[in-house]
Amino acid sequence: MSLLCPLTAFGLRTNTELSAFLLAVGVGAIAQVVIQIVPSLRDKDGRLLEPATVGGVAVGLPTMFLTGSLVTA
Repeated sequence: MSLLCPLTAFGLRTNTELSAFLLAVGVGAIAQVVIQIVPSLRDKDGRLLEPATVGGVAVGLPTMFLTGSLVTA
């Protein structure tokens, strides 16, 4: 069985605690980026939902999703 899965052949196995920790680190990094970027999206009056901002997010998120679905690991 270890010859079929090269990760277990080298002694590397899944570790749920480590996976959860690394996922939490990634989520924290994303949250930190969002916290840093959101203030720069506001206009002079402090409004966040400006048409240009909404349009950029509405175009950017699907583009990011489609690009990610085209690239296979």
